[in-house]
Amino acid sequence: MFNIENFINTISTFSKDNEGVTRLAFTKESKQARDYLIKTMKELDMEVKYDKFGAVSGTYNSEAKEAIILCSHYDSVIHGGKYDGIVGIVSALATVAYFKENNIKPKYKIYVLCTNDEEGVTFAQGFLVTENVCDELIIDDYSNAATGKKLQEYLDEHIYDKDNNDEIKLKTTMKDATRYIETHIEQASVLDSLNIPIGIVKNIFGIDRYYVNIYGVADHAGGTPMDMRKDALACASRIIGKIPEIASSYKETVATVCQMIVEPNASNVIPSHVRFSMDIRSAHRDSQVNVCNDIIKLIKDESKDLTYSIEQSFDKVPTPMNENLIQELEQTIKSLNIPYIKMNSGASHDAQIFAKYIDTAMLFVPSINGISHSPQEYTRIEDIQKAVDILTKYLED
Repeated sequence: MFNIENFINTISTFSKDNEGVTRLAFTKESKQARDYLIKTMKELDMEVKYDKFGAVSGTYNSEAKEAIILCSHYDSVIHGGKYDGIVGIVSALATVAYFKENNIKPKYKIYVLCTNDEEGVTFAQGFLVTENVCDELIIDDYSNAATGKKLQEYLDEHIYDKDNNDEIKLKTTMKDATRYIETHIEQASVLDSLNIPIGIVKNIFGIDRYYVNIYGVADHAGGTPMDMRKDALACASRIIGKIPEIASSYKETVATVCQMIVEPNASNVIPSHVRFSMDIRSAHRDSQVNVCNDIIKLIKDESKDLTYSIEQSFDKVPTPMNENLIQELEQTIKSLNIPYIKMNSGASHDAQIFAKYIDTAMLFVPSINGISHSPQEYTRIEDIQKAVDILTKYLED
């Protein structure tokens, strides 16, 4: 019998170190996890394909005319947890195991798709496999932000395809797929705080990311009168302090300053340069655009006596999930008497790429205390099992 906890614990051992899980794309640990996925799928009598990007696809009930994709990622952040991503994979495999062990035919062909570098740690863009599967990948655009190493250089090392290089594409090898469901840990505390085991995602937040530079003049902290200063940090602080208020005025919108660099960063020198990031997310495109414009106007107003620059590094629009599929999942959940809520996802997921092409939905299970991307990340097995119960019921009826 398929054991969810054993699978999670085993795949978590494929990690660079023991502080949480570090399993980055195109590493030995990633290859070990990929091989374990292939082995598990074959034990479930699935037809397995794998490609040079680290994607793994297992097919079950291949004679069915219409297919569904159950998907998530197996890469991690550095020192992450063992549930992020893997919960979606293990729930999909446990769903297949249910049909195999009970000798029941699901109403759809099932593709279990395991993606790689969804997190964007190796390549800052993220969604490497998903973009390839959906024919959005431009290989020359991908390089390692830290080292500059190009994606093609990684591919030339043949880490994943020394013995095989299948095609895994939505338009060809998965062209019969009409639905996509991704199960994931919530990565926030809403479900846990409400003691509700299941969330149905309505929208995946759009994301704008900017880097702002404020340039002043480095002067002596003691010798320069207050009215003669061009203090880059004082200016940046005024801006940063008002960003939460701006974001709070828009529904289902958040804004965060996540990084800051101060120069010359000396204890007795007025800062001459501050660089900070802004991460702006919303379930609504108009709110996303408006809050960005409001913050950019704030930067211009507050920096009128200094010099500034604004660089946009990321722009993703909000992605609604398919309403019909949401309603179908609601009916299934109600039939099982499982408490649930409909909610938004503030984090990005493979689902937002697939949603452009086929009917797409997401199920959330609780992150205890909202912890994610951390060694302390934890999701109860019984909550994962509820997601499996929903998937099996949905695919059986």
